[in-house]
Amino acid sequence: MKTLPLHHSQQILSEDETGITVKLRLRITNDFVMELLSRSRSVEVVAPHTLRTRLYDTLRQAAERNKPIETECD
Repeated sequence: MKTLPLHHSQQILSEDETGITVKLRLRITNDFVMELLSRSRSVEVVAPHTLRTRLYDTLRQAAERNKPIETECD
């Protein structure tokens, strides 16, 4: 996040051993959502709630589509 900011408006609010909290001021686009999804293992959206819900729903649907299939060969 420090070396490759998500957006030019990015401001670091706090930093400690658990992570970095940043503030962004931008319009939420599909490209931005895809960027967050590409970092989903290390990013937590605190606000806005609608973006957090959108990411959660997208990841839940992806997990549902890709859950393991039980086969007779397993």
